Amino acid sequence: MHDLYCVYIGRVPLAAAIRDERVRLTGTTPMVNGFHRWMLWSSFAAASRVSVARPVPAP
Repeated sequence: MHDLYCVYIGRVPLAAAIRDERVRLTGTTPMVNGFHRWMLWSSFAAASRVSVARPVPAP
């Protein structure tokens, strides 16, 4: 569940989680292929992706 949660909040891209075998989708081919279109992502996901991409300055 932790890995799917990281995808949900935008910390890890879905494609990367699947590629790294951290998340596995099962079901019919149309459902699996369309998951990224019908999954409701966290409203904070976009901001989370930006914060991950931005380097943190050393103190």
